[in-house]
This record gives sequence, C-alpha cells and structure tokens, in this order.
Amino acid sequence: MTRSWAPVRFVRQRFTQSLWRQVVGFSGYFDRDWYLLAYPDVLRTGRDPLDHFLRHGCEGRSPGPRFDAAAYLARYEVSGNPLVHYLVHGRRKGFEVRPTAPSEADRVIACGFFDPDFYLETYPDVRRANYPPLLHYMLHGALEGRSPGPDFDAQWYLMRNPDIVGMHPLLHYIDYGRFEGRKPRRPENALRVAREAVAGVEDLDVALYGADYFAHADFLEVVDGAAHNRLERALTALVDQIDHVPERIVFMPWLVRGGAERVAAHAVRAMAERLGSKKVLVVLVDYDLESACDLIAPDIPVLSFSRIDPDLSHDERVRLVELLVRGFRPEAILNVNSRACWDAILRRGRVLARYTRLYGALFCADFTPDGRRAGYSDLYLRDCLAQLSGVYFDNAAHRDEMIQSLGIPDALASRLVVARQPAPPARVLPRSKTTERQRVIWASRLSRQKNIPLLLAIARALPEMDFEIFGKGDAEHEAMVAGAEGDISSLRYHGAFEDFSVLPLTDADVFLYTSYWDGLPNILLEAGACGLPVIAPNVGGINELIDDDTGYLVDDPEALEGFVSVLRSITQNPAEARRRAGRLRKRIADEHSWAGYIRVLEAEPSKGGLLHVGGA
Repeated sequence: MTRSWAPVRFVRQRFTQSLWRQVVGFSGYFDRDWYLLAYPDVLRTGRDPLDHFLRHGCEGRSPGPRFDAAAYLARYEVSGNPLVHYLVHGRRKGFEVRPTAPSEADRVIACGFFDPDFYLETYPDVRRANYPPLLHYMLHGALEGRSPGPDFDAQWYLMRNPDIVGMHPLLHYIDYGRFEGRKPRRPENALRVAREAVAGVEDLDVALYGADYFAHADFLEVVDGAAHNRLERALTALVDQIDHVPERIVFMPWLVRGGAERVAAHAVRAMAERLGSKKVLVVLVDYDLESACDLIAPDIPVLSFSRIDPDLSHDERVRLVELLVRGFRPEAILNVNSRACWDAILRRGRVLARYTRLYGALFCADFTPDGRRAGYSDLYLRDCLAQLSGVYFDNAAHRDEMIQSLGIPDALASRLVVARQPAPPARVLPRSKTTERQRVIWASRLSRQKNIPLLLAIARALPEMDFEIFGKGDAEHEAMVAGAEGDISSLRYHGAFEDFSVLPLTDADVFLYTSYWDGLPNILLEAGACGLPVIAPNVGGINELIDDDTGYLVDDPEALEGFVSVLRSITQNPAEARRRAGRLRKRIADEHSWAGYIRVLEAEPSKGGLLHVGGA
C-alpha cells in the first residue's frame, strides 16, 4: 500500500507558517495597524494582517514603516517574502534595509487635516460600527466624500473641482491642490470681507443694489498670494528667478567637475545651439556643490534648490522637481544623475509624462563595498522605462547589459539609445621632454571605483618610470595617494585639476587609466584627442574605444602584471605606441564628433529625440 505524504506536508507547512509568524511578529518590523492602513484592501479579505503579509509580501507590500519591501526585492533580487529573507539571510550578510516611503495614510496623518474626534462626531454610523476612524476614512470615507476634519470640506472641494471626481480628495489637495491655489474649504472669511466691501460701495452706484454678486459664491475665485510653507516658498523663489519659460530642463545633482557633469554640459550646449540659451534651464537638485560653473555657458540660467533652501528634505526636492515640470511644461527634460529627479519619475512619471517628454542619461553600473549592484540603472530603469521617451547611454555595452538583464522587450528597448559623447578638438602636443625616463599620467576622480590600490601598486612595481597623479575625491583615497607619495619616490600627487587641457602633457609618454567598473570615460576621449597612447582596463564600454589597434587594453582590471607588462612594452617600442595613438585619434574623430552627437539627439529614439521639436 502506498503511503500518502500529504498529511506530513500539511503539518510541516503549518509548522513553518507558525514559525514565520513568530519570527516576523517579534522582529519589530511588522506593524499590524500600519499594514491595514497602508493596504486597506486587506480588511476586505477578512484575513489576519500578518498572515496576509507572509503570503503577499513577495508582491512588494511592506510590513511597516521601517522596511521597504519593494526596494529590498529590487535591490537584492530575492524570491519569496522579503522580510523573511532579510531576517534569515540578509541581516547576517549585511544587506541594507530602507524605511518605507510614507503610505497614503501616513500622508493623511502628516498633513494635519484628519481629526478622529471630528470624524466620529460627524459620522455617528462609524462610531456605532466601532470602526477605527482613520481606517474607515481611508477605506470608505474619502471616496464617499466624507470630510476628514473641520479644516477640509470634502463635498465642497469635490463640487469646486469637478476634474478630480473619483480621486481621493484630500490626497489630491496634499499632492497638487494646495500648490495650485485650490482651497480646502469654503473661504467664509474672504466672502464675508467681500460682502462688506460691496455693501460699503453700494451707495456709489444704484446698479449695485440690484445685483447679487454672491448668488454663486462657491464658484468665485479667491486668490491668496501668500506662500504657506517651506516648499511653497522655495517654489516661489525658484520661479521668480526665471525670466523666460524654458523649453528644455536639465536636472543634475550638482555642478562639479566629472564625467556625468560633462555629459550634461554637452546636452545643455546642444539645446542652447538649437533653441537659444533662454529656452534652456539647468536645475541643480540634490546637493549644494557648484565648483564647476564654467561647464555651463554664462547666459544659460542655472537654478539651485540648495541655494534657495539648503535644509530641503529629499522628498521636498522630489516634489519641487514635479512642480517645476508641471508648472513650466517644457517640451522635454533630461535627468543626468539626479536621485530626486529619478524618484520624481518613479513616483509620478505617469503624470509627468502628460506634461513633457522624459529622458534620462545612464552610464554604467555602480556597486556597494560588498559587491552588490546599486547604480541608477539598477534602481530605476525597470520601473521608469515605460514613462520615459528615451534613455541615452554613452556606451553600447551597458545598454545591451541592461536590456538583457532586465529582459526589456524590443518595443521598449528601442528607447535605449547610444549617444557617443563628443570629444574635444584634436590638438598636437608640443614635445619638450627633458629626461629619458618614461612619464606616466593618471588623472581622474579618486574613489573606490578607480582602483587606487592597483594604481599605487603599478607605481611601486616600476620605479624606473615617473607617475604624475592628478585628481580629487573622497578623503580616504586622497589620503591614500598622498601617503604613498612619501613611500614611492617616482610618484607625484598634484591634487585637483580644473580641466584636462591644463595638465602638463608636453613631456608625457602615456596616459594610464584604472577602474573596477565604468562606462566610457570622457577623459579617455580627451587623452586620445591629444595624441597620447592610452592604457585602460577592459571594463564597461572602454573596449568600444580602446583595443589592440587604438591603444592597450588590459583584460583583467585587477591584474598588476598586465599593466606593468604593457607599460614596459611601450618603453621598448614607442613607435608602435605612437601608431596606436594615431589610430585612436582617428577613431575619436570619426565616432565622437559634435555633428554625429547632434544627429542622435535629433532623431533617436525613433519617435523623437531630446532635440526634436514639436512633441513625440
């Protein structure tokens, strides 16, 4: 007789479920009341909230305000319940957890309009049913037109604003209405003052006696020009700085000297040449850093959120991005590495796409110290792509990697475009070499990405060569290079440099580049345009520029011996190095021209590029 294992499996499943109930329940991350308010549909199912979360947390439902389930699932690509995975595996491995974005109920509470005593007093049926007032309001009351408190008249707001029928009236007011000048309740004081003013002048004109100007008082416009909170004041201050309505807006985190900032500067220049400088606006969104203002032409307006108010929170910066787009309604916007702008597209992309064409710029993956992917491509592309008109990559490798890893269908993949960055004009370096020693130039940002330990190891292994290091970065890696200068007699650290053109290259023999990961660095275009031989690792899109014809590509980005061997080969055969440098200069001229860059921004994606005029 065959034994059935079904009872055993049933008992095991019930035991496992009971175990996870205890683990999750006592973890401090599950908040029953928060869960019901955040997901009021759970109440309709009649299921216990904890059981519901254990079964449906894999859908991205968060257990409480301290654990963002959707972010955890997106970042670590786990299957099953994300909190269970974190408690069993992730916490031990050091996985990061983020607080959950405020739920709709959190936002209702935070706005100050919800008064539970008022709600129960005004709607006795809720009290009789012993229904928690906020839960009732979120699940039923808002869509039934019930008012959350004495300062928000839902029926009046819905009557006054018929365009929002079917929407949550209070959330509409929080997100949009208050910034658009819509009133939360009937302006009784303003109407009283208006009646008194009209009554005071009736004797001046007999016709005034027969007119009832307040017969339809609910439809009179009441304008109040005061800014009532920090966000409104910031928005007012930003708008006051603009003389012309922009047709293009470029959002950036800051304005410092880096590869992404140069990409943004190229796009700004292209827009200004096509539309005129007054039709372009640059907005610095995330940080108070403006050390490279010369990247943007002086006649192009640049706004900075931090200049207006350095204490703006991240969420306020996200809202300001939304409000600027909705207010100015430019034909297109471009986001170059602004996290707040990416979050605005993530949260409100469907709405923003009604006002403008949305474009982004992406370059390469980024990684946490323990090797996990954490770049903008991984955090935002999957969830934002449907709302984007196009995404510009500076190399094909990363574009193809994201299409494959995310399984992007052809219809959406066509929106991902390679826009090869324009190189500076080729220039011939005057030679003034005064020593037989080979002089190696390294210039970039000092950071973990740039594999500074390898750079220093190369210098130690080749005492017969001189290494000139230029760059600025985080304190740890600046100190690392500065400390090595005392230990390595052939190494000189010169600190920050304003522009590649100011580097002392007249007696340089080779440009060395190191990196763990990358896109297609602009600095390699600049070095190649100067006619320098280039040594670089085979990471990201670098092999689209550097190969055995145009330079020296080291397949293993961490192989000390590979870099040392190549540097010695250049010393032994400088003529070959010069030939490769010449071919690199030609490739740059052919594939990284300004005219070619403009053609891409005009025509790609196929429905209209960033420079396309007249909508998609």
